[in-house]
Amino acid sequence: MATRRARLAVEGRPDAATLDKAIVDALREVIAATVRDGATEGGVYPKDILVGVAEKLRERTQRARKAGRKAVVYKAEAVGDAFYERVLAPKPAPAKS
Repeated sequence: MATRRARLAVEGRPDAATLDKAIVDALREVIAATVRDGATEGGVYPKDILVGVAEKLRERTQRARKAGRKAVVYKAEAVGDAFYERVLAPKPAPAKS
């Protein structure tokens, strides 16, 4: 697992756990931004979530640098591809039992 994570870091691509955390944090913020007087107004769009994911990953890199740890420099295309594969790509139908 560590080898895969290291390979992904070199590619500038987040590992699944890091991506999932960034997606959840970004989604939480995008949804919260639609709340007006206790009710949601407007839509939640994949582009807004993706921009939020990129921001969360950038913040993660900055925190690592500030703490003196080795920081992953995420690449926009690699993050976009990972997001697409995780969230938007069609998934195979579950096997029928």
